Amino acid sequence: MLGMYELEGDDYLSLGHIYSNIYQINNAKKMYRKASRGRDSSVRRLAFINLGLLYFQEQKNNQAMWMYWKAAQSDPFAVNAWIGLSDLFHKKGNIEDAIETLKKGLRFQPSNISLLQCIRELYKINKNYWNYFKCSIFYHMFKNRKRNRIYKVLEQMK
Repeated sequence: MLGMYELEGDDYLSLGHIYSNIYQINNAKKMYRKASRGRDSSVRRLAFINLGLLYFQEQKNNQAMWMYWKAAQSDPFAVNAWIGLSDLFHKKGNIEDAIETLKKGLRFQPSNISLLQCIRELYKINKNYWNYFKCSIFYHMFKNRKRNRIYKVLEQMK
């Protein structure tokens, strides 16, 4: 009966999540690899990000970096890929490369709050208080803009 149903990329992605949640990491990686070969670019991106996370957790930093890089190349708007790459550079003690990686992500999404928050924290860790201050201004500006949009939507719903 199962032979009649062919699995697609998002099916493999779902199976990868299930295996990951029950700590069958090798099976999860197999499913994510199969999902990464699919036609849907968003499924491929998520598969690469999830593989990167699994490798990161296993402290296989080179494999994690490769997966995050593939995710960022397949979709430059993949915020989690840029953050994952930055985390790996930071873990290696290379804060400058971590910051530059986040800046690359900001080129595609200049007002992304997650990227701004990460880069802001790295400036603080690096004791670059001037850039921390400048980044904080943008962070709070975009955060408040987003909050105001949410309030407007809620007001319209009344």
